Amino acid sequence: MALRPLVQLSSVLVLVWAVTHHSSALLPTATPTQYHCYASLRTNLDDQNPSARCFGVRDGLFTGVYTDNELAALTVDDRHVTRHDKAHVIPGLWDGHGHVLAYGEFLHSVDLFGADSFANVRSRIDDYVVKNPHAGSAESWIRGVGWDQVLLGRMPTAVSAMD
Repeated sequence: MALRPLVQLSSVLVLVWAVTHHSSALLPTATPTQYHCYASLRTNLDDQNPSARCFGVRDGLFTGVYTDNELAALTVDDRHVTRHDKAHVIPGLWDGHGHVLAYGEFLHSVDLFGADSFANVRSRIDDYVVKNPHAGSAESWIRGVGWDQVLLGRMPTAVSAMD
């Protein structure tokens, strides 16, 4: 029983020696920064450097945004660089429910938001056709978005739309 404190003391001394002489084996090492490079990377936040090609991430946090020359100047180990040469990065499109396709379709449709009469709807369609002469064929239908029958006072039909 008299040996027990001696065993505990020797365990502490071994641990102290290991930490002071072999700390790299016992303590976690710094995670290297991972760099991701793309065909283009739009920053939007920096008027002096509105675009770049690469960004760095370490432990889930951005470490910086870099041009090709800036990244080369860092002398980064190629094992820490992932290249996505055909992809593009646009900040702000992080929401998986962004309706990007619907927005693209909206850009090629008649904007009917706020139209409060059938005359106003027809006028907007006429303006769209003037600006888009290819529209209105079997290959390129005219589509409208933002239709609100409440503003029109009733649920429209094909016949009532001609009023």
